[in-house]
Amino acid sequence: MSSEEISEEVKRKYIELQSLNEQFKQVQERLEKVEDQHSELMQVISDIEEVKDIKKDSESYVPVHNGIFLKAKIIDNKKLHVNVGNGTVVEKTIDEVKEVLAKQAGEIDNVKEDMQEKLQQMIARMQTLEKDLSVHFG
Repeated sequence: MSSEEISEEVKRKYIELQSLNEQFKQVQERLEKVEDQHSELMQVISDIEEVKDIKKDSESYVPVHNGIFLKAKIIDNKKLHVNVGNGTVVEKTIDEVKEVLAKQAGEIDNVKEDMQEKLQQMIARMQTLEKDLSVHFG
């Protein structure tokens, strides 16, 4: 290889390394958001389980919006009303809702695993590029 070809190869690897580094940061940020979604979902599952312990006819504060609550009386602690889209609300048991949420949590786990695998592949490629570049600059 001529020195010009080596220089072009070094430049190409450096650009690829920089690009991978940016992509790595973006995937990492998305992974953090997915992990936050998973944590929130697990908290909702836990909160829903506690609904079973609320006594009928007890008073409770129901959130209307952030920091705004409505005082309400619990009529039924066995069923929840779930928005399934398009403004449609259906009645489900607590266990049915937990099952749906657990399925969503499983799907999020799959996405997390895929993202973590992608990050590992990116790390491996970046290490290879860094090693190749260190031969020329190290």
